Amino acid sequence: MSYIFIDESGDLGDKGSKYFVLAAILVEDKKVLEKLIKKTRRNYKKDIGQSNEIKGSKTPPKVKKYI
Repeated sequence: MSYIFIDESGDLGDKGSKYFVLAAILVEDKKVLEKLIKKTRRNYKKDIGQSNEIKGSKTPPKVKKYI
């Protein structure tokens, strides 16, 4: 089974962002991504904090590069 993960960045409101971006990734096995995120959380716990979401704007470059 294939899975599509979609994320957005920006704001479409009245005084929204200059840019609005959609990104998507298609995977055949979502376990690969789940393992990557789990390993990232374990290895970079102090860098990404306890939030459920890993925010790109708040994530150090070394973590982004790892992912």
